[in-house]
Amino acid sequence: MSSPISILVRQLRLQAGFTQQELTRVMGYEQAYLSAIELGLKPPSKEFVEKLADCLELSQSDQEEIQTALEQSKRRYLLPADASTATYMFCHDLWGKIETAHPAVIEAMHAVLKLEDDIQMRPRKIVTRLRRKQKAEAAM
Repeated sequence: MSSPISILVRQLRLQAGFTQQELTRVMGYEQAYLSAIELGLKPPSKEFVEKLADCLELSQSDQEEIQTALEQSKRRYLLPADASTATYMFCHDLWGKIETAHPAVIEAMHAVLKLEDDIQMRPRKIVTRLRRKQKAEAAM
């Protein structure tokens, strides 16, 4: 399967009208390196990304999209030193199942992760207590 960065690099290359061979010649890279990036076998180097942006004259928004795709394509994650034991156990269990999980399970887990963001964006309803009228107020 392809990573977000591999899909984006291929898309940008095709939009610019380059073959792999043409683009790598202009950039000074081997065609096999670009092929490996587009197949998701290798992540692009920082230098490659910078040259790609220059060669394709990418807009600021395209460059931001590349940075987002790079972040989404990370293969290694480091837990913070102060992570809870529950966090360690969750990550261990997830890692053990990630390759064999059914796509529906992956989608459901992704939806759960987004749920917290959705909840935080909703305005909180403040429940106000109704005050009982005093007898003197009710008579007026």
